[in-house]
Amino acid sequence: MPNTLKPGEILVHLPGEALPANVAADALPPALTAGSRAAPSAPDLFLDRIVTVEAAFSLVAPGRAGGPESAVSVVDDRLFALEAGDGTTVIIRADKLRDDLARVRPAALRADGSLDLAALHDPDAAARGVAGWIWSGVSVLSLRSDAITADALAKAGEWLRDWLGEAAPDLAPAGASWLGAKALMWAIESRLPGEPGIYHWRNEAPPAASDRCEPGDARLANGADAPILLFIHGAGSHTFASFGDLRSGSAAGDWEALAQRFGGRVFGFEHRTFSESPIDNALALARALPAGARLSLVTHSRGGLVGDLLCLAGLTDAAIATYRRDRPPNTSETAQQKRLRELVAAREQDSLRALRQELADKNFRIERYVRVACPARGTSLLTDNLDVFLSGLLSLTTKLVGAATGPAGSAALSAFTRVVLEVAAKRIDPRFLPGIEAMLTDAPMARLLADAQRKQGIAMSIISGDIEGGSVLKRIGVLFTDWMFFDRVDNDLVIDTESMYAGLAARNDARYLFDQGASVHHFSYFSNRRTRSALRDWLTADEPATLTAFAPLVRRHEPDAASVRTRAARRAAPLRDSRPVVILLPGIMGSHLEVRDPDRRPGEGDRVWFDFLDLASGGLAKIRFDRPDVREEALFDMFYGALADYLSDSHFVIRCPYDWRQALQADGASADHLAAVLKQALAEHPNQPVRLLAHSLGGLVTRTMIAKHPQLWAQLVHRPGGRLVMLGTPNNGSHLMVEALLGKSDLVRKLARLDLRHDMQHVLDIVAGFPGALQLLPRPGFVDNGAALHADYLDAAVWPALAEQNQDRWFGNHVAARPDADTVAQARELWQVTLATGTAPQPVERVVYVFGKADNTPCGLVLDGGRLKMVGTPEGDGSVSWASGRLAGLPDGQCWLMPADHGSLTGTAEHFPAIVELLHAGTTSRLGRLPVLRGAAAATVTYDAPPPVLPTEEELARSILGGKPKPRLPAANLQSLRVSVAAMDLRFARDPVICGHYIGDTIAGAEASIDRYLVDGALRQRERLGVYAGEVGSSAVVLQAPNAADRLRGTARGAVIVGLGRFGEVTTLDIAETVRAGVLLFLLHSLDPQDGDAAPVDDAGSGLTLASLLIGYNSTAHIGIEDSIAMIVRGVIAANRQFADAMPGTRLRVTHLELIELFLDTAISAARAVRELPERIAADLRRLDARVAPAEELREGEGARPRLAVFARFGYWPRLMVTDADRSDESAFDGEDDIGQLPALPGEAPHPPARPVTSRLNYVFLSERARAETVVQQRQPGLIEALVKNAIGRDEYSADLSRTLFQLMMPLEFKATVRDAEKLVLVVDRYTANLPWEMLQAEDQPLALKTAIVRKFASPRYRRNPMILTRKVACVIANPSTRGYHAAFGEPVAAAPPRADHLPDLPGAAAEGAAIRDLLAECGYEVTYGEGLEALDVFARLFHQPWRILVIAAHGVFRVVARDGHARSGVVLSDGLLLTAAEVGQMETVPELVFLNCCHLGAMTVQRETANRLAYSLARELIEIGARCVVVAGWQVNDEAAKVFATTFFDGFVRRCQPFGPAVFSARRSTWERFPQYNTWGAYQAYGDPEHVLEPSAVETEGWSTAAMVSPVELVNALDCVRVALGHAPRDLATLECELGALLARGPAAWQALPEVQAALGAVYGELGAEGFEPARAAYCRAIEAEDGSGRVPIRAVEQLAKLEVRTGEARREIVLIDRAIARLRGLITLCSADPTRPQDAGAEGAAARHAELGRALMRKAAVLAASGGRRADVDAVLRESRDALALGADNVSAERIADQSAAAAALPRGSPGSSKTRPAKARRSKKKT
Repeated sequence: MPNTLKPGEILVHLPGEALPANVAADALPPALTAGSRAAPSAPDLFLDRIVTVEAAFSLVAPGRAGGPESAVSVVDDRLFALEAGDGTTVIIRADKLRDDLARVRPAALRADGSLDLAALHDPDAAARGVAGWIWSGVSVLSLRSDAITADALAKAGEWLRDWLGEAAPDLAPAGASWLGAKALMWAIESRLPGEPGIYHWRNEAPPAASDRCEPGDARLANGADAPILLFIHGAGSHTFASFGDLRSGSAAGDWEALAQRFGGRVFGFEHRTFSESPIDNALALARALPAGARLSLVTHSRGGLVGDLLCLAGLTDAAIATYRRDRPPNTSETAQQKRLRELVAAREQDSLRALRQELADKNFRIERYVRVACPARGTSLLTDNLDVFLSGLLSLTTKLVGAATGPAGSAALSAFTRVVLEVAAKRIDPRFLPGIEAMLTDAPMARLLADAQRKQGIAMSIISGDIEGGSVLKRIGVLFTDWMFFDRVDNDLVIDTESMYAGLAARNDARYLFDQGASVHHFSYFSNRRTRSALRDWLTADEPATLTAFAPLVRRHEPDAASVRTRAARRAAPLRDSRPVVILLPGIMGSHLEVRDPDRRPGEGDRVWFDFLDLASGGLAKIRFDRPDVREEALFDMFYGALADYLSDSHFVIRCPYDWRQALQADGASADHLAAVLKQALAEHPNQPVRLLAHSLGGLVTRTMIAKHPQLWAQLVHRPGGRLVMLGTPNNGSHLMVEALLGKSDLVRKLARLDLRHDMQHVLDIVAGFPGALQLLPRPGFVDNGAALHADYLDAAVWPALAEQNQDRWFGNHVAARPDADTVAQARELWQVTLATGTAPQPVERVVYVFGKADNTPCGLVLDGGRLKMVGTPEGDGSVSWASGRLAGLPDGQCWLMPADHGSLTGTAEHFPAIVELLHAGTTSRLGRLPVLRGAAAATVTYDAPPPVLPTEEELARSILGGKPKPRLPAANLQSLRVSVAAMDLRFARDPVICGHYIGDTIAGAEASIDRYLVDGALRQRERLGVYAGEVGSSAVVLQAPNAADRLRGTARGAVIVGLGRFGEVTTLDIAETVRAGVLLFLLHSLDPQDGDAAPVDDAGSGLTLASLLIGYNSTAHIGIEDSIAMIVRGVIAANRQFADAMPGTRLRVTHLELIELFLDTAISAARAVRELPERIAADLRRLDARVAPAEELREGEGARPRLAVFARFGYWPRLMVTDADRSDESAFDGEDDIGQLPALPGEAPHPPARPVTSRLNYVFLSERARAETVVQQRQPGLIEALVKNAIGRDEYSADLSRTLFQLMMPLEFKATVRDAEKLVLVVDRYTANLPWEMLQAEDQPLALKTAIVRKFASPRYRRNPMILTRKVACVIANPSTRGYHAAFGEPVAAAPPRADHLPDLPGAAAEGAAIRDLLAECGYEVTYGEGLEALDVFARLFHQPWRILVIAAHGVFRVVARDGHARSGVVLSDGLLLTAAEVGQMETVPELVFLNCCHLGAMTVQRETANRLAYSLARELIEIGARCVVVAGWQVNDEAAKVFATTFFDGFVRRCQPFGPAVFSARRSTWERFPQYNTWGAYQAYGDPEHVLEPSAVETEGWSTAAMVSPVELVNALDCVRVALGHAPRDLATLECELGALLARGPAAWQALPEVQAALGAVYGELGAEGFEPARAAYCRAIEAEDGSGRVPIRAVEQLAKLEVRTGEARREIVLIDRAIARLRGLITLCSADPTRPQDAGAEGAAARHAELGRALMRKAAVLAASGGRRADVDAVLRESRDALALGADNVSAERIADQSAAAAALPRGSPGSSKTRPAKARRSKKKT
């Protein structure tokens, strides 16, 4: 390592090693060679012999033990080419890299001044789900001079003499002046083939030189008569590179539509994008176009600036005069430089005048304008770091566009590469580049276009985009800036998304399409199907404004006072004292201020705050604190209007604006103003509660009022219901005000950028004069979440010092507020006097606080690398941190969390009901609580202010209260497919039915029914003719002509028969493919039917319905219902998409797919599967731009049947047995542990090899066939083991490694079989269990994400009769203490002292354990939960009682050598102890499910039982002692990803009662989707029976499950189970109603009115006896009164109702009830008699039973009559009727019993309550019935 440096050298440390010199010399970064596709004999005019590689290094992630490190001294003008793993390359000069990293990553600069590239990583990457290190290599480059640089210097000198009239050699270099940079860009671009101009784009090839059109060219001459389509490309590009995808093969249909409209009138404008400005380009284009041309414009990127300029109208002299450049901040300039800057501005103003004249003279008719991804107000990354921006653009161009065909395309890419190199090498200021400067956020172009008018009659649309996910380019932007938050900056990798909506788009009517996704980027718009087809439609539709794909571009504006008053007048004002009163107080700056004479009313003055145009022209100075007559006017309607209107439905609303500039406690200021308003409200509403709703600063105003006027607060709380609700009040001040006074906040930067008269310092001086604003500074002594430079910001002496330290590249260094001592003293008085106690007002139960939530909230200030930077926390609402909002003495139970940022706390309509509840009751069920923190506090971030942008009115307004405009939603023009399930006989189908057919099969079964009943034998005709389906992909379509009934219904019968290949060989992918082909043919037939088929479909309707059977489910054992449905739907949407792409002229699609199943049980399962379909096929839906709308309910059609025989169909799981072929499990062992064959896991001691590594593996595949297919595979010892070590030694996922493992570990004979398997059971032994089978990847996705994989372990050791518990008890141990671990096991190899004696805390494990605990409790489990427990507590809980479920989420180790020299394996506990196999083996009762979410515990060992049990595999011990299901991590897992896996698994296995295999599969899928960068999804090894269900399916109907139901049959069945359960576990009515409420909530509310549901409810309530009589009777009555369309209400319901009425009537002595029951029974007897005229003929057994029941009812009536003193004659008459009825029911009641009952009744004494009493249900059933 060099210890001395020459002048101008930089010492650089790298985490990697140097490549050999001979290799490095030829190792030119690929990004610099991609453009050279010419033959070797053709020189590259731009790059040949320009770049020399002086050194090259391969880089590795820093921090790994033993990693290589290098150091190199580099001359500061050399270039670094930093290459990421995906080829993205950043080209930057060495001294620029040093300066940038010193600013954004100060840790990169060591104390000796050397540069450490190891700091160029993202420490917060893991929290975002990405890897922190992205670099793979770096090269040191030098750049030579050549003819280009010589020509540039000469041209610069020539221009300087012409412009300045004198030589200025110091300004000639490219980095020295605007003309110097322009000359260099000219020297490069002038060598491009072809002249700038308009080119005729005739075909799929790039335009040639002969296609250039001179002015007056005949090809353009008829432009006034027919429309011209003109393309304008972006920076560093050309027409074909930017728009070539529109003419690619996949876009043929779209281009055909364009060709039909524009014919051969398609042109591209080729122009210079670096040496010329957009104004120059637009002027040249205007001059080249014919006068009066009818134009349709399509622009991309920078080309949109040219397009906007071409569309200008009414460009005023004043607007042109403002197009100027100020001296860049933090720079000085010579007289020559100043003169040159003014000359440049003057010439550009002249060009604007010339353009205005040209546009007026030629009067183009611009009809359509599609502007794609235009930086209309600049782009932030370019403004911050030109090198990174251009490098990213070059990398994108190289990878995603490439060099276009032909020399022009290759030359363009080479020229762009040369530009990137020259800009980096010469450190050219972006302001000096004419073509780039307009794309800066602070460039004058942004204001020009924002203020200009657009020509009338232009149908303008915007296509915008945002990339989602961990793009490398986006992450590079994070690394090289100190303001860009990875997931908070919407862009397409090049242009800020919000910038795309600026410019002329803000004028007149414009519409936009927003695309968002992982595949969206700056060059994808014309290859992306969605945006490409939208562009086509906009250019070709007769009325483009009606296209649903485009939404109107709405800019919200704050209404004036008159408009608000008019709107309020439309609402009828409530009478005084008629309802509760609420006084609404806004936050700071949330009240409008106006300059108004004292005698005028609010709204009659000059509104300054908030008047957007007034502020733009410098109006902020009008409300300086020393200005007179500044008064509050009204609340900010944009923030408070909707809430006030909502509150007025329940309250008398008083809006209380105030002058927020004044000190809150000052006499006559805001607190006194509120006191006056409150006093008046109390007086005018004496009988109503008065409530205060205070947002932000309004809460401090209220607390100040309470402190100054305590009697008013006492009056308010004296009334019931009076209270204070605070929303985001900064009760301890806020660091947002520190940020604002330093010029770093969003608001002040937007204000300063907007204000044409005042610079940043003037804006800050005005704000610093407001005492009310200063009172929002942190309360002196308050400690927020982040570090703070000062404990007291209310000290005037602090601010000059902060100004000296403050640096800002856009507004200038040393800018900050400097409040004077008097103003600070006024502000300080609030905290030290008025609110000195700092506690909540009493009584505190009348105070409520609502916190908000945003991604980042200022919470501190630090000096980082010599620069002031803010500290941010995720624990806050964007303006107020949770810590600063907390009010001492206010209980947590009166604090709530609203998931909205500070500005949206009062503006989110979905939360308005919660606010009303808080006002009414002081509590709400609609909001949550602040999360309880576990472990360390939330991480903070350090950041600086971003480049300023010119705001819109809404953006500036929302930044006032810390909010942002609502995010735009992606385009909703996805093709939608409604999917439903019908339980019915397919003979009643009215739409074409999809059915599968195997080769060689006859037409039978369902297929025969279709042929016979739906298509009149047409299928057999086609079969006989040999034109029938067979092979996968073949199909036969029959469409019947609709009859009159079909036309009335809008249906048409038919069949789509799809080929399934040979029986037994079909796979799920085959189903998707063959359905796709069949549906395509169906669509073609529907579009153009043949003779005899259906009539042509009207395209206006466009939506077709198809029915389908469950293809593959009933004819295979390995394709389940879910797989069948998923593949059918995938095939249909794929066909829709393919048809749409090929036939853009028609909108014919399949819009509804109905799956038909005869049997109810299967149909219900299918309906459930349909509900989960969108999540299951999410990737396919994204790929095909489609969405699925699943039906919520099962449709029961004609002919649906219950299944009458047992049909247990779980689906067959093929078995693949993989074992060590060199050893059998039955052989004897001598005690060695053969795990030594495998490599040591990371962090564990090496294993001494006990025997050679296994050289052969035995594979046995057990399928549905009779044979067992066996392969013994030879393998190279150690190869796979080395790869395995690489795979499991880290938690990052490597697709290449997984593919390699698949090829090596899976025998050739089984590769295809395993690829196609949907399910697989892996049977492994002690050796093969250690291999990562779940990590194998065959194709585009890992195997375990396409195939449900479950393991079984083959072992000769097992507990013969394991005892399993059935009681629902569970033990959950989360994140136990690991204190004392290092004392027992030593320090890790790479530990850096000093180190705490414990392993890292696992907050994800704690959260996971709590989530599992709550889920198990919801499902009825008794859960014992422990978090952070010490070792002895863990053992105590483990052995406290037997457990059915055991969950441990903690650290795990495998064979780690302790200090005593012995190996240990198990769960890490405190005091150096582990939970090992030795303890687990002592469990007498084995858990049914064990979930070990601990690293490495899936590893297996094989030893004698007498060997070291402390090192034995914990997973193996659990399996061998008899656990039914064991889920364990085989290697280290990511904490957050592990939480997702665990919670998803338990949700499926426990809550939704999924079988073990599908539950594991769902957990893998969910983990992959959330964390694809980690291999955690593959780390889990699941051992058990794949079809094992934790709870029998019947238990689900008892109410413990929360799964939604799809059929009323399910609900009726569940209610019946509750009825049965009541007989064994009685409960009271209240408890039962809670259970029933939860049960009924699982289905649509409409189901509750169904008669069969009411009958079931009646039966349930009837079990409660007298207590349940009223609800039972009501339910039964509704059941029998309703029309029973389903026929599911039995006659027994009437009988049960009568019995209830009789027994209750007897108990209550209510004759009316008994008479009603007797009438029901008599009517029922008559109704059900064979001869209704002779009901006394008992006849059948049922009639006899009813007569017997009637007799008993009459007997009870007689008893009640006798007991209540009725006449003896009446009693006797009833008894006679009873005897007669009982006689007719003699088959049910013996004659002797009749006599006995009659005698007993006759002997009843008067006053007796009768012989029968109402008994509890259980007692009644236990007594023998009469």
